[in-house]
Amino acid sequence: MTRRTFARTRSRTRCRRAFTLLEATVALMLTTMAGSALLLSLTTATTTTDEAVRKYIGYGIGQTLLDEITGMRYMELGASPLDTGLAAGADEQAGTGRSIYDDIDDYVNLSNQPPKDRNGQVLGNENGDTAARDPRFRVPAAIMNRWKVEADTFYVNENAWLTPLADSQPRNFRTTRVRVSYVPVKGSTVLVSETARTFAYVPEP
Repeated sequence: MTRRTFARTRSRTRCRRAFTLLEATVALMLTTMAGSALLLSLTTATTTTDEAVRKYIGYGIGQTLLDEITGMRYMELGASPLDTGLAAGADEQAGTGRSIYDDIDDYVNLSNQPPKDRNGQVLGNENGDTAARDPRFRVPAAIMNRWKVEADTFYVNENAWLTPLADSQPRNFRTTRVRVSYVPVKGSTVLVSETARTFAYVPEP
């Protein structure tokens, strides 16, 4: 093989190893698509994680209030179990937060944003007493202000636990329903958690 022939062969080999403009464009498109798919999967994973965390927090807020209500009497001392005016009395509403609520019908049309404990302290700020915890250990207000908790108590039939009856239709069964919602800075309010518990009045024999 002469020197000229060898040089020509090397030149052809070098040309075959290069990309054409079409091949480079296709490669760039494939890389872009792969990157977009990866970014989409990461965004979806982040959104799913945020939703899971919110559900966990919302469930905890709802259960905390529902457990508080469960510890109350069925009715005010001396009152009738078939009272037709389910609501907290004026004296009970005058207390700090829910500190003097003492029966489940006090929890009618309750609404707190941000959620508060029995003593009127915002959840995440309370110290388990009537005072707030040290500011260094509080949950940032920007987080808790996005949460809303609502509760209602109503009469129900024994075979329809979640269907409210009017106060004028008293029964020996009452259901308390607690709803927790997340209120984003932009967009619609999202119902995160809904829990309910039914209570029965058993007359003395």
